[in-house]
Amino acid sequence: MSLFIPPHVATRDLSRVVLAQDLTAGIADAACAGMAAQWSIWEHAYKQARTPAQRSAALADPGTICATCTAHDDCADLAELTRYTGIAAGHPYNNGHRLDLRGRRSGSPG
Repeated sequence: MSLFIPPHVATRDLSRVVLAQDLTAGIADAACAGMAAQWSIWEHAYKQARTPAQRSAALADPGTICATCTAHDDCADLAELTRYTGIAAGHPYNNGHRLDLRGRRSGSPG
């Protein structure tokens, strides 16, 4: 298999691209495989949630799937690496930063 590096990728980003491709291959058999449409619905519900209780409720179904997934850690790593915004590894992310139920970066001051 040959590695395709998009022309806009700087040399310093090559390791990031290779790692992302490796992680992507590692989650190919994730518990959520084939659930893109449902996942989009759950992410939309999370995005619309305004309170910690609503956010928690929006994460319940995807969290159940992620809790037993063998690709959980790779999924979380990929979300951070690719600056993903959405639900990954059962948790919300914004630009690759894991969020708490207040919608803030985990570890952010109150």
